[in-house]
Amino acid sequence: MNGLSMEAVAAARGFELIQECVYVPPLVKPPRVEAEPCFCSASEDGNESCHDTECINYATYVECPLNQCPTNSQCCNQRLQHPELFPRLEPFMTEMKGYGVRIRDAVAALAPIGEYVGEVINQKELFRRTTALGRLEINFYYIQLAPGVYIDARNRGGFTRFVNHSCNPNCKAEKWTVNGETRLLVFALRDLSAGEEITFDYQWTVLGRQRIKCFCGEPNCKGFIGDEVEQKVEETPQGMFQDPTEDDCDESLVGRKLRIFQRDDATFSVVIVKRYIPSTNEHEIADVMEEDNDGDDTSQDDPEIRTVVLSTLKWQIYVSFEGLSPEEVQKHVFSIPKVQRTVRDSPPPAMTSSPASATPPRPVTPLAGPKPTSFKLLLKGFSRACDEQFFRRMLGNRSSTLLSVDLFFVDTPVFGNVGWGVLEFSDANVYEAMRVRFDNKRLLTNTVRSFPATSKGLATFQRTKNSRRMLDQKPKRSESPAAPSPRRRSRSPERQPDVYCYGRKLNWVVDNIDPSPSRRSGMSAAVETTLRAKCTKLMMTVVKRLKFEREDASTAVILFHRYTSQHPMNVVNIEWLAATCLHVVLKSHSRQHDWHGFLQAVYAAKNQNDSSPTLKELAVVERHILSLEEQLLDGLRYDISSTDPFMMFDACFKGGNLADDEKVHRLGKYLISDSLPSTLWSQFQVECIVVVVLYIVSAAVRTVDDGLEPPPYLPRLSKSVRPAFDAALPPLLDLFCSKHDNPNNRPAILARVVQFVDAKDSSDAPAIHFIESPWYSAQKAWQTKQVQLTTDHIEAIVAIRRRAFLGRVKASVPWDLAGRDVYLQPWPYREPRNPSRRGMSEACLRELSTLVNLHARDPLLIVETIGIVFPQKRIETPERDTQIDLFPESKSAPPTGLQDNRHYLAFERPLHVMSSLLEANTKLPFPLRKRIVYDLFRSVALCHEHNIVHRFISPSNMFVFAHHVKLGGFYSARHVETKGSNSGGYTLTENEHGEHCTGAALHTTAPEILLGDRVYTKRSDLWTLGCVALNILLLGPPLIVGKEVSKQLDYLYRICGSPREDIWPEAMELPNFEPPKHNYQVRLRKVILSRMADFPVEAIEIFENVLSLDPKRRWPARRALQSPWFADATDIPLDFTVFPSTIENRIEKSSSKRKNNDSSTSSSDRRHRRRA
Repeated sequence: MNGLSMEAVAAARGFELIQECVYVPPLVKPPRVEAEPCFCSASEDGNESCHDTECINYATYVECPLNQCPTNSQCCNQRLQHPELFPRLEPFMTEMKGYGVRIRDAVAALAPIGEYVGEVINQKELFRRTTALGRLEINFYYIQLAPGVYIDARNRGGFTRFVNHSCNPNCKAEKWTVNGETRLLVFALRDLSAGEEITFDYQWTVLGRQRIKCFCGEPNCKGFIGDEVEQKVEETPQGMFQDPTEDDCDESLVGRKLRIFQRDDATFSVVIVKRYIPSTNEHEIADVMEEDNDGDDTSQDDPEIRTVVLSTLKWQIYVSFEGLSPEEVQKHVFSIPKVQRTVRDSPPPAMTSSPASATPPRPVTPLAGPKPTSFKLLLKGFSRACDEQFFRRMLGNRSSTLLSVDLFFVDTPVFGNVGWGVLEFSDANVYEAMRVRFDNKRLLTNTVRSFPATSKGLATFQRTKNSRRMLDQKPKRSESPAAPSPRRRSRSPERQPDVYCYGRKLNWVVDNIDPSPSRRSGMSAAVETTLRAKCTKLMMTVVKRLKFEREDASTAVILFHRYTSQHPMNVVNIEWLAATCLHVVLKSHSRQHDWHGFLQAVYAAKNQNDSSPTLKELAVVERHILSLEEQLLDGLRYDISSTDPFMMFDACFKGGNLADDEKVHRLGKYLISDSLPSTLWSQFQVECIVVVVLYIVSAAVRTVDDGLEPPPYLPRLSKSVRPAFDAALPPLLDLFCSKHDNPNNRPAILARVVQFVDAKDSSDAPAIHFIESPWYSAQKAWQTKQVQLTTDHIEAIVAIRRRAFLGRVKASVPWDLAGRDVYLQPWPYREPRNPSRRGMSEACLRELSTLVNLHARDPLLIVETIGIVFPQKRIETPERDTQIDLFPESKSAPPTGLQDNRHYLAFERPLHVMSSLLEANTKLPFPLRKRIVYDLFRSVALCHEHNIVHRFISPSNMFVFAHHVKLGGFYSARHVETKGSNSGGYTLTENEHGEHCTGAALHTTAPEILLGDRVYTKRSDLWTLGCVALNILLLGPPLIVGKEVSKQLDYLYRICGSPREDIWPEAMELPNFEPPKHNYQVRLRKVILSRMADFPVEAIEIFENVLSLDPKRRWPARRALQSPWFADATDIPLDFTVFPSTIENRIEKSSSKRKNNDSSTSSSDRRHRRRA
């Protein structure tokens, strides 16, 4: 139907084509209220103005008044008032969607397309019209304009009546205020070419679309218009606002939540009724900061109370759906609004029969009251994008009148992160103009409310700020240099840069968990406690069902507590979030499990039944878990480190008589399990809780007959520990008495604990320390700007190895990393041969978790991760594809720079890598090499104590700093199993086993792995440790070098002896075992002395035991550290600044190699051309 006009189509379809909205009684068009001029100035070069948020009218979605804007003809904020500038449109017939609308002229992104017009109706009329439609009707034309007000374009409308839905729309409608009237502007989301169809996304704006098939044909098409049925059932609101009934009056409103409108077409305020005053027929009300759907909102701390006469206002009352059947809920949703009545037994309001001549309603924010202190304005509800500079730009040439700005932000479940602020002005006119502009108006994405900052209001603001624990946030209050406040002449302290938090260890100990983010967002204490217990039970049930490690359950629970200590819980998806916590932990711990079985276990735990779910139900479980993974990791700032409380509790009994204290051991584990649902894990460090549990159960088990002597395994508490211990003791003792003992025994147990503490205090036992973490606070981490370090923030990049780079963070970044030299490695380190299709790569989470966790235990032994470097261009993923690969394999890796589509881990930059020192034949004194080996043994012992095997200990993974040597290269590290037939080991895959049998790793791989054993244990790690340590001490080639497995085993037998029944009987059962050709004796001592005649005898004893053929006979790293040879190792200073940096040598070597490759390639090309 090319060339067909809108009028012709309207006549054929039987509807009236209109150019502006028509108000259907009882609604009337609001009176014309011309907007105030903005503060912008006309530019001398004639450029356009008023087209961004620097214009106060544009920022608050208000069009500038015609002929009154200071920028005159340069004003671009009068789009709805100039319909003659809209592009030409024409209707056309689509293949599957009926009529559509396309554009005849090309337009640029954000350019206006037109106005969405129709009949403006109220909720009662909407109900009447929808009930008159047939049940099979699929065409709807209703868009909500304001609460209870809708635009219906079915019978009368404009071109937008024919705009079709798209899952990838090119247009959007926004609400703008023009001369006091709210109108819908349609604008382009991207550049549109001539002839392109105009589309909306109905999911956000149009009511009544469920399971209607979508024909948009976009690559990301969801198949149906709107959300799926499963999501809609879960996201059903818990209540709604309705017009009041005859019974909603007087004292019955006390404690209820109301919406109060200033006029029919205005936005509203949400308040709670505090008290009813019969003598004046007034209600005292207080504003509510957040509006949620559960009806459990609470007002501000010590809110400002004001009185209103509800009979003079339009208002609605909140009705909760709790306890109602689905039929009753449906009845409430589509019930006809009641006519608001005059309050009984009270004089009628001064109002004539004509709405147009009615007395103006009393404003929700009264102007009467205490006189404002100076000219200060209190704002609530703005987005984080509104900082001080934003408000100053908005004032244009009047910015000097803004004296100071004080802002802070809080998290809400509905609106996200919103701000409170106090703006101080020196000009009364500017103050009044800003107060009116911000009063219940949209500012960027949020509706903002403004109040005159009275003395009481300022006090409430400060108390609220303190209660939200925002005092430790970096100062935002500042002075205007143009107009300094006469009361404060001192300069503001220089703002320190934020600490970059992504991928770093954070301090998750919350000093005061009450009120929690969930409580602050309106959730009741009972609901919060129930949800915590429910989610903890879900994680524990899945772990027990699938026989995962005890560490997995406790780590997942602790991660869950960390997340909810900073973010409010959403009742719709909180159980899915708990399952996602466990899913992330399993990947970071390298647990090999059946994915299908895991989904079934989550489904059974959530629904509390053992019925077999369908494939569709399992797909829903999978989608929920994977969709929340990125939200969880970002909410934790990728800090997924943890401490296993059960393992720590077991460690307290090592070396003691466990049989005598079996009851203590059992009760202690029960108490730890009982405490997992509580918030104590967010208030105290894991070490603190474990020590308190140990004292409580020891005091409960011991009787008077046992005397007052404390058990030997109880640690002595240092003075720095006592405050945390004393704070954690009462809640844990209450929990113990309620679960495992008579509550009447509480005083006796408490007295015994005090006796034990005092007795230990007077002893000479070593004191335990669990002082507050020195790491950056998680609370501050969430308050900082959520901006990620990306590859384009790195400069001076040089490749020193295939997967290693040196670089420098640009000085312009706003974090503490600015200008810092870094060492970069891809994340994951190796390109995955079989990339993960279940969210984030397992290799990434495993490496990051291991690095952050171990470095927190001993920063002087483990290399420090200073952050994640994200891709410059965010990787796009299909919206509905649950099989997401966040780290795709790159096809062409530039050898000299970072790839824009890859993640990297940034480490502290070393002076050397140990391999480069050895390759450069650096003359390291033997005492220095001894200290290096000592620290290497300590690093491996630290890994093994946390059930981690490194697998690839090598000089290339040892990073040398000025005064330390740190272990790195944890990309292949694995958590070992602690139970079952493979206890203490990790089962290698075929590819992983092959990695140990090829290349340089072959020379340090344990003999049992070379003989085909697939279980890599801590003992296997010790063999590698011994080979690398000898290599460093002897300063030469590796001790055993074979080109293939058979040769390596032959050379190994020659030095360490042949396997025999009396030496290593299990070797005969390994899959690749072949009897050696000769029966060799152990010659390790002789070989070492042939390489270094004065090699210490005590050191030879260490390596004879570490390099034993039988894994069971190898010394653990901690046992080797007890050797007399290491007694003076800590006295040997480390100073590598005296050696020339070998990093630069490696850079030059890599550069010359690239030049040689380039020149050889050029020569080959020339020879090829000559032959041709």
